[in-house]
Amino acid sequence: MNGYERVLSAVRHRQPDRPPMEWLATDRVTDELRWHLSLENTEAVLQHLGTDIRRFFAEVHKQQPIPPHVMER
Repeated sequence: MNGYERVLSAVRHRQPDRPPMEWLATDRVTDELRWHLSLENTEAVLQHLGTDIRRFFAEVHKQQPIPPHVMER
């Protein structure tokens, strides 16, 4: 079972071969570990640790019009 299948199985409330693993650390800790292990980038660290979950952050810029009742004040 690969990481994608493992996470999908857990999300679907099915029994994966093992719990999905995630790496939660500051950028500084990750960089120090990367340097210590002589790895090229953060993805290499995550692969080395056998993590299944990857995080991403998307910025959403949504502008809503100001409701008329707010403008009247």
